[in-house]
Amino acid sequence: MLQDLVDIHCHILPGLDDGPSTVDESIKMAQMYASQGVHHVIATPHFINGTAWANSAEMVVQSVQKLQATLNKNRINLIVHPGMEIACSFRMPDLFAQGILLPLGGKGNIFLLEPSFHGTQEELVASVQFMLRNELVPIIAHPERISYFQSNPVDLLALINQGVRIQLTMDSLLAPPQSKRHRLALHLVQTQQAHFLASDAHSSTGRKPPDATAWGRLEELIGKKNVQHLCVDNPLALLMS
Repeated sequence: MLQDLVDIHCHILPGLDDGPSTVDESIKMAQMYASQGVHHVIATPHFINGTAWANSAEMVVQSVQKLQATLNKNRINLIVHPGMEIACSFRMPDLFAQGILLPLGGKGNIFLLEPSFHGTQEELVASVQFMLRNELVPIIAHPERISYFQSNPVDLLALINQGVRIQLTMDSLLAPPQSKRHRLALHLVQTQQAHFLASDAHSSTGRKPPDATAWGRLEELIGKKNVQHLCVDNPLALLMS
C-alpha cells in the first residue's frame, strides 16, 4: 500500500455543508483515512456565494483547528489542512477582492473551483480567465462528472492547455466502464491530462473515504505509478508550495 497519500478534496469538517453533521462522524472519516495511509487531507467545504454554504475563511480555519485538536487528542494520525470548494461565479473578482476565499492548504495561490453541473460553463471560463490573469492557479474539481465536458472534452483540454489543473474523483474511475464519467476520467489519466485524484468524501458511509479494496482497484486500473503521481507527488508539492 502506498504511503504519504494526500486527499486534496474532502468534506470532513462537521456542520459546515453537506458533509458530516457531527464531530463523531468526522472522527470516523479521519480513522478511515488514517487506516489506509492517508495522513494529510485538505478540508474543502463548499463556498457558494449568497447561500448558507458561504463559509468564511476564518470559519473554515477555526473549524480545522478544532477538529485537529480532537484528532490529536484521540491519537488519530491525520493532519487536516484548510481549503474550500468554490462555486464558480461571475462575481469572482469581487470575492477575491474581499479576501474571503481560502486557497488549498490555507496559503499560496492555488484554489479549487467547482463548475456548475448544468449549462455551458460560462461562469467557469470567466472565473478561470480572471484567475489566470491575476497569477492564481485554478484547479477544476471533478470535471469528468460535468455533462458539458463529457460531451465537449476538447473545451476541457483547452482550459488545461491554458494552465488550469484538474482533479478527478476516485468514484468516477471506479464507476461502471460504460459510464461517461468513467470514460472521460480514464482518458484524462491515460493521456496525462489529470493532475490530482481525490475522494470528495462526505461521510463514513455513503460517499466515504476509499478503503483497501478501492485503492487496489485504482492501482489495477491506472497503475501504481499514476496513483503515486496523482495522490502523493502532486498533492505533496501543492502543500509545500
